[in-house]
Amino acid sequence: MRRRLKKPCLPVRNSGDLMNMSKLRSMKEFIINIDSRGFTLVEVLLVIMVIPLVLGVSFGVMSAALSAYRVIDARSGLASTGTHMLEMLGQDIRGLVEIYDTSSEIRLYGRIYGAQDIDYRFTQPAHDRPGALTRNGKDITKSGVQVVSCKFDYLTPSQGNEETEPPGPSEYSTYEPVDPGVASCIKVKFTLKSGTSSMTFESIFHMRNS
Repeated sequence: MRRRLKKPCLPVRNSGDLMNMSKLRSMKEFIINIDSRGFTLVEVLLVIMVIPLVLGVSFGVMSAALSAYRVIDARSGLASTGTHMLEMLGQDIRGLVEIYDTSSEIRLYGRIYGAQDIDYRFTQPAHDRPGALTRNGKDITKSGVQVVSCKFDYLTPSQGNEETEPPGPSEYSTYEPVDPGVASCIKVKFTLKSGTSSMTFESIFHMRNS
């Protein structure tokens, strides 16, 4: 009598296991297809062409933003320096009781009431040095800022003009130029430059004895 051999029992897999196996098999086939296919020459050329364009646009935007920031920063520094210089000049000029005859368009030399003499001198720019405005030998501009031009005008009220306050630059015609020794007010005008930016400042100040 022959004995029947029993077939081995295989574990029963549920539907979830079958789905996972199917996904793994599909993913494996996809990876194999990618590895075997690679990149075509057209795709490589497209990537090579697109990357420089993206980098060029990004660099252009960043460069424009940086340039705008530098201009704004330079003009802000010029405004701050120019305002400080005008305040210093105005304070000294209002305290003047005498202007010495050695004063000129590029030099303001006089005596302040109850204090030492003040001597403003403008050094014109040259190929080996920037322009500067000094007060008693000390440069009053900030680092990186140069004085392109500076001029002192010595004025007195025109005949029939009895104003006690100095006119604005637009009302300059109400005053007439005179020699430094008899001036009662001084018009100051200078131009500052930092990098490619420049600004001009102008004001008229009355002296103490006017």
